[in-house]
Amino acid sequence: HEFINACVALKSGCDIIVFQNLNETPIYLALLLFHKSQVYMIQYQKGLTGSVKKILYGLVKKHIRGVITPSEAVGEFYQRSYVVVPDYFPMNKEHKGNQKTKYDALIIGTINSWKDYESVIRVFSGTDLTLVIAGKFNEKKYLEILRKGAKENITFIDKYLTDDEYISLIDESRFIILPYKSQYEEKSSGVLLEALYNNRPVIVPDMKSFKMVKEFNLGIVYKKFDTEILDQLKDEKAYQQYKEALSNFMEKQEESKGRLLNFIGE
Repeated sequence: HEFINACVALKSGCDIIVFQNLNETPIYLALLLFHKSQVYMIQYQKGLTGSVKKILYGLVKKHIRGVITPSEAVGEFYQRSYVVVPDYFPMNKEHKGNQKTKYDALIIGTINSWKDYESVIRVFSGTDLTLVIAGKFNEKKYLEILRKGAKENITFIDKYLTDDEYISLIDESRFIILPYKSQYEEKSSGVLLEALYNNRPVIVPDMKSFKMVKEFNLGIVYKKFDTEILDQLKDEKAYQQYKEALSNFMEKQEESKGRLLNFIGE
């Protein structure tokens, strides 16, 4: 179906076609047959795994006008002209986030082994700060293990969240924690953007995926998740600086929209 869909798109007569690339092979095969349109690829990570994909890409690369990506390294990898922009842009730039919050910190989103829940729970457990961990736990044994290490100041919400619940939890939290492990290097995060677009500072590991946080001073960047983070989290002066930096960051996102449009319109 992916190959057929790609062929239909390429035969549609559109001047510009943008593929959000999940499976490269069907798109490359279609490009061998139809390549009159200006084709752009949205790429989130380095692909071309296996010799067949590499050969196919070598044959059709000239038919790909450019790459749209959140990662400089991914853009360079595909050896085409590229533009680095966020995964998506906010539709409602007027939203400023709730000024009164219920929780000190929140971990939200897909529950997976790439996140270091254990370290965050160990540091927060038994303190005067509140932490919420929200998302569906498919492995109930893992949830029970985490609960055993957590004190009363830590709340678990084990469910698939609606869009409204998702945004409300972000809105009700002072900081959003993204405790990714090292294997997440160079990947992108939708939760990061949701937090920033909803005027919430973040707490992130020092890795390429989150370089914008350090660049724009959008929150706390750590080498190791330890008790020093709690002191930083309580620093009200620093928190207000993060909030001011978020306003500047949102202006930059408006510039990114123009950069994307100019790239496609070249």
